[in-house]
Amino acid sequence: MSDCHINPALRDNPGVASLSLAHLVSGELIPRNEFSTQLASAARKQPLINELTRLGHHPAKSWNLEKLQQYLLDYWTMSERYPTPSTNRISTPGCPRQNIATVNALPQSSHIDRFSTPDPRQNITMVNASPDSLQGSDQAVNTSASLDDNFDWDGEQGAKDLLGFDQDGLEDDAEEEQWDLADDDHFQKFQTNTCVAAAARSEGNCRRGGMKTQQSTVKIWKLFLAEEKAADHVHDNIVDEHLLLRFIVWSGDRPKLNRREAQVPTLASKRPVTTVHVYDAVKTRMTEALQIARQGLISGEDAPDIVANTFLNQISEEQMRDVGYGFLEHRELHPTINGMLAWTCQNATGNRGDDFRALKLCDMQPYELLHPNLETETINSTYSTFIAHRNPEMCPLGAMAIYHHYLHNYYKLGEKLKIDWAQNSTWWQVCFVFGTSPVVPYNKSNLYNLYCQAYKKASLASNIKAHLPRHMLGYLQAKLGVNPEQTSKLGWSKNVYMDTYSPALPKEAILGAHGYKTHENYSPIWTLVGVPESFLSLICPMAEGIVVAIEGQPNLKGATKYWLMVIRLRPYLFQCAAALYQVRPDSALFWLPVLICADVREWMTTEYPTQLAVLQAKQGSPVDLEQMQNAILRHSLEELRALQVESNMQIHKLMVLIERRTQVLSPAKAYSHETYSVLSLSSADSNPFLQSSSSSVMRTPPRLRLNPPTAIDSQTRALENMGVYETEETLRGFACPSPKSPTVPRLRTEIDLVLPPVSAFSKKGTPQMLWPPIFGQKSVKWEDVFTHIKQFDSLWDTWKCSKTLDKMTLHELWHNWNIGKDACNSQGEVTGRKPPICLIEQHFGAKWHLGPTACKSWERLHEIPEWIELEIQTWGISPETAITELEEMRSTASTATKPLGTNALSKHIKEARESAARTTQGHAPFPAPPPVNTPSDESSHLPTSSQPIS
Repeated sequence: MSDCHINPALRDNPGVASLSLAHLVSGELIPRNEFSTQLASAARKQPLINELTRLGHHPAKSWNLEKLQQYLLDYWTMSERYPTPSTNRISTPGCPRQNIATVNALPQSSHIDRFSTPDPRQNITMVNASPDSLQGSDQAVNTSASLDDNFDWDGEQGAKDLLGFDQDGLEDDAEEEQWDLADDDHFQKFQTNTCVAAAARSEGNCRRGGMKTQQSTVKIWKLFLAEEKAADHVHDNIVDEHLLLRFIVWSGDRPKLNRREAQVPTLASKRPVTTVHVYDAVKTRMTEALQIARQGLISGEDAPDIVANTFLNQISEEQMRDVGYGFLEHRELHPTINGMLAWTCQNATGNRGDDFRALKLCDMQPYELLHPNLETETINSTYSTFIAHRNPEMCPLGAMAIYHHYLHNYYKLGEKLKIDWAQNSTWWQVCFVFGTSPVVPYNKSNLYNLYCQAYKKASLASNIKAHLPRHMLGYLQAKLGVNPEQTSKLGWSKNVYMDTYSPALPKEAILGAHGYKTHENYSPIWTLVGVPESFLSLICPMAEGIVVAIEGQPNLKGATKYWLMVIRLRPYLFQCAAALYQVRPDSALFWLPVLICADVREWMTTEYPTQLAVLQAKQGSPVDLEQMQNAILRHSLEELRALQVESNMQIHKLMVLIERRTQVLSPAKAYSHETYSVLSLSSADSNPFLQSSSSSVMRTPPRLRLNPPTAIDSQTRALENMGVYETEETLRGFACPSPKSPTVPRLRTEIDLVLPPVSAFSKKGTPQMLWPPIFGQKSVKWEDVFTHIKQFDSLWDTWKCSKTLDKMTLHELWHNWNIGKDACNSQGEVTGRKPPICLIEQHFGAKWHLGPTACKSWERLHEIPEWIELEIQTWGISPETAITELEEMRSTASTATKPLGTNALSKHIKEARESAARTTQGHAPFPAPPPVNTPSDESSHLPTSSQPIS
């Protein structure tokens, strides 16, 4: 190092001239080692700090004496040994461009203002340097000894810089530097120093895991260097291709490197690091390591399992259950409760162990989570949600209830921390899961050990410990049909700037994590088991008093809701504890004060299993219910398919009918003036239809009307062509056909057919029609109407006689039977006619008067008309003659002074018929002789069996 000298261009700098530790000799180059010896003689830091301050540098207060000496030594010697290779630097006043070869001949200035002149080291350039001088400079740079001295002067420090480990930060107890903030340059440097201090503090706030990883890497690097130097595989500490290849061979891993060419760009080309040989060596060693491990070639180790690290390497439900039981088998109470709480909550949310340990006790707040079928919103953007699990052994609510009983009744959290629930600051620092101290999170090593003990008791070998619930959640929810994208949203996410938890919570994944599908009815059967009220009062008896004291006070809503949640969790403690008692009755969990009680043990042993078995029996098997639902659904689909086929057939028939009826309206059948003119101008010989016509034929057809009436609109015409119209009473069928003229409406007459309601034209159990059947443009007949009727309940109400028998004459009764009853509107105008009763009876029989009232009325109604028909058929008399005989029978059969009424006459005829039937024992009675005055031309009035008597 003796060939390194102080730059003589800086000799007249006031800072150097006033430095008492290094006196420069005029015109001579002082060697670096001599100046280093003079600096080493300094026993105090303050002179060195003052000198650096005068040079425009502000060292940190944490710098020790050695670092100040080294910094000052490098300040005066670095610029001469490693000139900046800039070719376009602009020189400043007072420091013109210089030739490095003539640096000794520079005139010495007596005074340089250090505030108006830039850093003196930045004024040395290589603009006019000769190739020989540059070549000599390169040789100086690439000297191994100089590289060791300036870039790797300390093996430990070089490794730290190379691997990016632990930059120096600011100490909290360092004295604040004095600044002249009124000066612009000082203020700018003060801003820079503040920014650097903030950056250094941020680097110190890195994750503890990352810092430990860096420390372990540096430790490995030191071991590597020691062994390589001892074996003479490397001769220096410079990181180059050779050293990296040796490090890869030694450890199989490559550390993170800093950019070495930041200060010396020639290192990237002279001694490169990231070459193709390095990458090839890494890939080759990794491939060889994998092949050796998979083939079982490592001495003392067997080949890995064929399903290792694949989706086939799944943990069964029995193994997961045994792991949960393993947490209950711990010998101490506190680890047992912590293990059960972590296991159930992590399985319910898929959260990682470190995040779960970071939760605070105040983060537990009640929330009403509605089922997705009851609320369309599927995302709640505030907190995670625990709900009752299908399996009580895995329920997080039961674990939380047990935990709060331990916390407030056994551990006495309020008394130990002297918590005042009216002040949030007294309990906000309490961790949800803690170890020895409530304000310190549960150690991750302890949680890891709990998982290891549970795995050992469950005979499960797995490298995944606290992250097992997160790993298995996707497999378990895949069985429930939950989208993996929804599952990945579960858990917590901690922000850097705000210590809050704000994940998205899909309800589909929440239900799946607790054992339910979205379409299932969420109602855990075990939560319906009743718990005695005397048991509930044993859990946190102070809760009601605390709620009364703090409820309604400002800024205490969260504390109030917390204690209300504790009250609501009381039944879950006994229900879940009873379920766990059936499988692990010797667990340390049942050392809790409330669970060790004899009455509670008796209830968990006898009452709980009995009630649960009864509820499960009432609920039924889910498989059987699903099969029943599938059968009903299949039957409904089959009916729907049959109905669709029938509808398609009906539509096809309707299309055929419409096409047939609209063929006459096609353009080919319409009027053609050209055809008419051709036929008119043709000769009579060629056209026989025009032989008797006039010889002069007009070119255009004559207009029969000067002002034709307005045509009926298409909608009205379409309704008329259906054959049915509606009145204020009921439906009517057109007795007249549709007119051919488009300007004439269809005529409504007094004999239009009175139709039943629309429901009578549809079958029972099928979709009801909203309109009656289409009877077309022809005249509607009763036979067409009877054919379309499918239901008969409303026929009697529609077509019965509007009067009783006593209010009707015999002529009216016979008219209703043989011709039909006239229907009138509210004004008394005849608007239609009902069908003859004899026709209704012939077509429908007894189906149209099945009701009790209808049957009784029918028994009185049909006797007289049937007697008249019998007389006409037997004696060949006219209806008028038969009615005359009935009028005479009124008087002869009456025992009183007044003649019989129509109702009494019907009863008299019925009794006579039954008496004659009993006398003749089933033979027809001998008919009475016809009266003498019977006309001979009445034979034309004989009725037939297929039509009414006219």
